[in-house]
Formats: sequence, structure tokens, C-alpha cells
Amino acid sequence: MIFELILPKQEDKFDIYMRCLSALNIDYSTDRIAFRQMTRAKTVLDLFSNHELASAIYKRALERAGAKDGTLIHQMALYELNRANGSLEQTSELLADAAALKPYDISIMHSSAELHLRLAERARTPLEREKHLSDAKAICAEYTRHGSGDAYGHVTLAKIGLARLEDALNLADGTAIEQAVKEIENALQDGFQRAPNVSYLRDAESRFAELIEDSERAVKALEKALQTNPRSGFIANRLAQPYQKNSQLDKAKGVLKTALDANSNDRRLQFAYAKLLMETDGPSDDILYHLQRSFAPGDANYEAQLLYGRQL
Repeated sequence: MIFELILPKQEDKFDIYMRCLSALNIDYSTDRIAFRQMTRAKTVLDLFSNHELASAIYKRALERAGAKDGTLIHQMALYELNRANGSLEQTSELLADAAALKPYDISIMHSSAELHLRLAERARTPLEREKHLSDAKAICAEYTRHGSGDAYGHVTLAKIGLARLEDALNLADGTAIEQAVKEIENALQDGFQRAPNVSYLRDAESRFAELIEDSERAVKALEKALQTNPRSGFIANRLAQPYQKNSQLDKAKGVLKTALDANSNDRRLQFAYAKLLMETDGPSDDILYHLQRSFAPGDANYEAQLLYGRQL
């Protein structure tokens, strides 16, 4: 903050920045920590909108750390991925180099998945778009399965599902809509269980709701998809939400009840129906009945367990 206030011009900041980078001895841990912070893609992007200055910084950093520093090369890839008019081809090359140096680094895998998402956005054909989405999902599923407890892999999986949902809605493809909704629901549910306060998950959830609630075509497509497969709890849950938002509570109840009649073992359906009954002052015995069936002993459905305990 002080650095930015004292030196408002990028050129002035750049001169000091370069001198500091040159003075650091990255063999010492404290200097290495400073070096990592100064070469973070986000730091460079925040401080230097001028691409030539940023490139010079990374060139100097590479001279100091060497071409075998996978962490630095990863940050260079992230800078290229996120800068204005960045080259996805160069990003791909840098990420490949970083992955070769650090093949088990989860953050590099995550960046590779995000790159495929960006490539899918720019794809020229549906086949090319789907290939990049599939590649992103494969990478993401792999490191999510073996990675730590953070939720960022699930954020990417949710974004992949959202991209597929947009495609399916445009084509009015009921089967594809159902599959995309299922992908998104699974990603969000697993992500929230790992890290309930991650803002990116909330953003994905909001985008999901917008696609469903703000599109008459989306609602009709979901209705059609539910007719095709009335057992689908994923579709029923999402279809009930725009009905609730528009105060069509009887329709929301009908959707959930029909799906429950076809698939009474779906705990998420049981929970959604119980909450709707609570919001509409439904019979206490019915609420208790559905809450009791919305979780299993030892599972992670803590909200359902808490509401059930309060209802007793």
C-alpha cells in the first residue's frame, strides 16, 4: 500500500522493483519468500498493467532463479493467462514446462484445467469446445480425488458443468441438461462440504441459479427433462427453486413430491421437500418424517441433522 502511494507511476515502481529483485539472495529463506511474493502473477498484474514492464520483471526473475524453477514458470503462465490480451498458446507452453518440472503440483494441475476452460470459451467448433471441457474435467477430477481439502477443484468442475448447461439450454437437449445439472450439483455439494465459505463456489451457485431462474426456456427444458426422467432429484430440486422464487409454491411442492414418489431414497430431495414444508407451515409430522430421511448416521448432512433435532 505504501509502495503504491509513494510511487504512483508504474515506471517509478518498476525501477525500485527491479533493484529489489536484483538485490535478493534467494538462497536465504526470507529473501526467497519475498521473491515468491514479488513474482506472484496477481502481484505483478496488480502493480503493472504495462506488459513490457511485467515481462522485464519476469525476465529478471528468471535470470535470478533459473529455468528450472517450476514455481516461477507457473506464475509466469498465470500472468499470461490473466493479463489483457494474453496468449493462450504461450500459457500452454509455460504450463507444460512447469508441469514437467513439478508433475505432482496440484496448483499447476488446477491452472491447466482452467486453461482448458479458457480454450473451450474460444473454441471454433462444438467438438473442439467439448474436447477442452472434457480435458479440463479429467485433470480436475484427478487432482481433486488425490488432493488436499480445498474446494478450488470443485469450483472448476462447477464451471465446466455451467458451460455444458449453457450449451444444453441453447440446444434444448433434455438429456444433456439433466447431466449438466447433475455435474454442477455434485461439484457444489462436494465443494461446500470441504470449504463452505469459498466465494468462488457462491459465485458458481449464483450463476447456476441465474441460468435456471431467469430463463423461461430453461424452466421449460427442465420440465421436459423431468418428464423424461421423473426420478431425477437433481432436476426436481432445481426446477422447484424458480417456482418458489415466483411464489408458485404448489407447483414447487408438486415437483418435489412427484420426484420423491419415484425415488424416495434421494436424501437431497427429502431435505428440499422438508424445508419447503417448513417454509409453508406444513404439518409437523410430515416435516419430521422427511427430515429423518434426509440424512444417514455419520454422513455430512449437518444442516438436515440440526433441523431434525430442532423439530423433535
